[in-house]
Amino acid sequence: RVHGEIIRLFCSAPSMTQSALAQFPPVDIDFGTFKYVLIEARYQAEKKLLVRGKLGKEYHADVAEETLNALERAGIDYKVLGGGRMKHSENSLKIYGYSVGFPWAGDVFRHDLTEQECRKVFPAKHIETSNEGY
Repeated sequence: RVHGEIIRLFCSAPSMTQSALAQFPPVDIDFGTFKYVLIEARYQAEKKLLVRGKLGKEYHADVAEETLNALERAGIDYKVLGGGRMKHSENSLKIYGYSVGFPWAGDVFRHDLTEQECRKVFPAKHIETSNEGY
């Protein structure tokens, strides 16, 4: 019996590891006009981009806070790559601007990465990007 329990625990560990990032949806954004952040989550050799955008948040850090806390609790490393704003409706999504709190590395805007993740989730939606605006 003890031997069986050890095997069961050993066999279940890889599935827990594989699903560590699976619990985080790649895109979680509201409808309306709001601030957004792009987070790179890393667990062992696996990486995943997470787009988060919420209405009513004064700072980009406020948008990121819930996800960053959940990543920390799950033991997952992360880096906020940058942010900006979004204008999201039923038929379209505009990704634009910048974040003072989470500036893009080297001032190179990466809204293209955000766009790629959003296209996977919203393939029929018209999506455009711009580095202009705040």
